Amino acid sequence: MTVYDRDNGDESQSCPVLLDEEGEPYIPLKGVPDFRLTPWRESDIDDLINISNKPEVEKWAVFRDIPYTHSSAQRDIITHLPLHRTYLQSLISALPTPLPPVLPTGRKFPLGAVRQTSTGRLVGSISLGESVHQPGNWEVSYQLDPDYHGKGIGKGMIKAAVGFATWVGVKRVLAFCEKANQASAGALRSAGFKQFMEVDIPLPEHMGGRVRPVLFFEHVAE
Repeated sequence: MTVYDRDNGDESQSCPVLLDEEGEPYIPLKGVPDFRLTPWRESDIDDLINISNKPEVEKWAVFRDIPYTHSSAQRDIITHLPLHRTYLQSLISALPTPLPPVLPTGRKFPLGAVRQTSTGRLVGSISLGESVHQPGNWEVSYQLDPDYHGKGIGKGMIKAAVGFATWVGVKRVLAFCEKANQASAGALRSAGFKQFMEVDIPLPEHMGGRVRPVLFFEHVAE
């Protein structure tokens, strides 16, 4: 394992990216040492589909296919892997200096696979990048296998993603969830986000098409 640190006394500016024994980059999750943010692999697709279609996950999904299929995963993950690899090679070469705050594939975060280290299994995913709601800011979204809820992994993955955004120079990261999704709202708050807006939004037809209150959160770098 290779650890990089600017050693300037400012934890928010420390390099969050480590390299494993094979030179693959990852971001550890504080408080849950057996889990980390890692690059996507083609072999993750079946686990991603399984997680995405679990009822406890699917009921909160808004901007993705339902049901989530192999075609969905092909579009969302597989087609981006070449650009991810190029970006990560540049990232590794620049360490511990961050790259500019521009990702090659929108919010398809190259280190967006949440993985259990001891098994290598995908347990969740996180998206991070330019916000579609407020350009100029970044936005984070996430999902976690319900079998792993209540272990601090949600908080850890959100904080890890925000740590990366802060490291590359992003000042403000946004997130949102339905007001009824108290578990997600709680994970955001515990990761340092503050609610700044509540808006009634008509949801897609696959979610009933009803108007529901949605909470908007922000994390502002100090």
